[in-house]
Amino acid sequence: MKGAEKLVQLHSVDGQIGKLLYGELSKNVKSPFSFNERNYYPPKDPVNAVLSFIFSLLSKLITCAVLSKGLEPFLGFFHERRGSHPALASDLIELSRPLAVRFVEELFAGDFFTPDDFKKSSKGVVIEKDAVERLLSLLFKLELKEPLIEPSLLFLNWLTKWLREECSS
Repeated sequence: MKGAEKLVQLHSVDGQIGKLLYGELSKNVKSPFSFNERNYYPPKDPVNAVLSFIFSLLSKLITCAVLSKGLEPFLGFFHERRGSHPALASDLIELSRPLAVRFVEELFAGDFFTPDDFKKSSKGVVIEKDAVERLLSLLFKLELKEPLIEPSLLFLNWLTKWLREECSS
């Protein structure tokens, strides 16, 4: 990236991009849901639970695709290795992060989820099984029978299909 001579400068730019992405997300989440900030372990609200689920799914699929090509998933360029964290997969997720966030925004701006799709516990918010199945069905749908206006679902659908094919080859 032009002007960024050190990794710490790139991390700063990444943080600024994240603030913009999540700022837009917070504006478009429809009641009864809300989103104030990105949190992870554990997710404190339904939006963060879905974001974490989507990014975890992408991480697993990308790690599998990276391994299938004989690459080392733990050696990244932007992200550092931490325990069993696949740094290269996280690097590659960065390329699709804006569309993944946009996809989650579309889900919460519409009527895809209801409050009953989530359960709050002492460990945070989890997505109920039926909602996970609906979400996976939407993501892995191979033939779209109705036209979709939003490109993020089309992209994520293509990405997950491609990654599954890469993992099985």
